[in-house]
Amino acid sequence: MGGGAPGDDWRVGVNKDDIGDLWLSGYSKGGAMTYDMACLGEEVYAGFLPMSGAFQDWVPELCEHDARLIRHLQGAEDDKWPLNTADDPTSSHEGIIDSLRGLQSAGDGCMESAPVEEESCLSWPSCGVDVRLCFFEGGHTKPDGWILDHRAWIDGL
Repeated sequence: MGGGAPGDDWRVGVNKDDIGDLWLSGYSKGGAMTYDMACLGEEVYAGFLPMSGAFQDWVPELCEHDARLIRHLQGAEDDKWPLNTADDPTSSHEGIIDSLRGLQSAGDGCMESAPVEEESCLSWPSCGVDVRLCFFEGGHTKPDGWILDHRAWIDGL
């Protein structure tokens, strides 16, 4: 938490007031955790950056908050998380599109409109915040330069 005296808490508390927006990211099961945290509606995070992972076991019926700012990175050939739950109904991994829709469930059906395709991403402008799914070449892995790619997107908001 950074509240201890300098020297006894890795000095995280020294600059805590200088921190700007916080973003949560995770890969694979960490991506699933990112979706769980986004659904909880924690306001401390400016947005969410999951990679190659979405809700696991089930998609919540209602995430009670406004649409969440999210950029999901996904390998186009990923064989672990299906694009849609119906693509692999026996998997414990929920579909990415279904998971994105679940996060926006309080967003007045904004995911029901057709997505807009931009470069290698799909976005849903009717959500009122940037909700996008971006694909990269490859399977269940993190793409080269992923952190710089996320940063460039954040800086462009």
